[in-house]
Amino acid sequence: MNTFLKGYYGFAFFIFQIYKEAMQSGRRVNHENIHFIQQAELLFVFQWIIYGLHYAWLRIVRQLNHRDAYRNIVFEKEAYYNRYNFEYLETRRFWSFILYFSKPIQKGKYIYT
Repeated sequence: MNTFLKGYYGFAFFIFQIYKEAMQSGRRVNHENIHFIQQAELLFVFQWIIYGLHYAWLRIVRQLNHRDAYRNIVFEKEAYYNRYNFEYLETRRFWSFILYFSKPIQKGKYIYT
């Protein structure tokens, strides 16, 4: 498990959420719950296709390193910006992740960590 989640605290895939042991804080669970909703909105498979394409574009075209590309994927931006807002999922609009395409690319130090 530690090798699988190396550098990450949790992972959401389809209906499953996997966390490193003792890492299930409220903000991390909220972050993964946001990902679950994003996946459901895009019928799961399309979220992963867009996720992969956006990551590839950030790495190849924008020439970001892995960490910067990962943190700037539109789905990650939405989850990181709102992980402390525990009412977010109650007020979130359908396909809200689209709004995060217009957020500026962050490098190095992140304002939403």
